[in-house]
Order: sequence, then C-alpha cells, then structure tokens
Amino acid sequence: MNKEKSIIGFWKKGKLGKPLHFDLKYWHGDYLRKEYRDKRQSRLTPAPDGGVMADLGSHSLSLLIAILGNRVMVTSALQAGHFSDVREDSDLFSQISLYDASSGAAGTLSASRISSGTGDYFSFELYA
Repeated sequence: MNKEKSIIGFWKKGKLGKPLHFDLKYWHGDYLRKEYRDKRQSRLTPAPDGGVMADLGSHSLSLLIAILGNRVMVTSALQAGHFSDVREDSDLFSQISLYDASSGAAGTLSASRISSGTGDYFSFELYA
C-alpha cells in the first residue's frame, strides 16, 4: 500500500491537528470457555513474557507507535481476571495508561481475553 494513501500517511500530513488523547481496545471473549483455555495454555503465561497485553495488546500498541512515534511510555498498569484453572499470575484483562512525550497526548489501552459478547473487538480512537 502506498504510504501517502494509508491512514498513517494521512495522519502524518498533520491535517487533523495535534494528538490530544486516545483510547485503544482489543477484546476477545473465547477464553471464557474452558475448552478454549485448555487448548491455549501456552498463551496463559504471566506478564511480562506473556499475558494478555503481550498477546493481544501489543497489536494496538504497535499501531499507536506507528502513528505517534516511539516516545510513548507506560505510566501505570492494572491486571485483572482469574479462573481456577488459570495460573493466578496470568492476567486475563489488562489496562495501561500511556503518555506520548512528543505530543503530550495521553490515553489508555486495554486488552481482554474474557469480554463476553465481543468476539474479536478492536477499537482505535485518536482525538486531535
């Protein structure tokens, strides 16, 4: 794809203004089913090597960095979710707060393996 015609190319032209805030979500619901969890035990390793943020959230974060640049930093993080058959230190939902030092924009990124009714839900909102 021609970068000039891509969303990232359009954004980088600056016609939408300066980034102010953002909200990114990648939610998945299949891990609610035990048989799905049983088949994917290798994905249920704990952060930082594993976890839902490494598994799902990394895709959203890569897109954000492609748009804003590599001065995005994590300011805080929360992990939640537990099933008796999943290691207690394995997160099933994570939310991180982010700050872009280049633009001053701030926002959140959440990733979930246990969001009922979402299927595969991806949302990327950037306000300028």
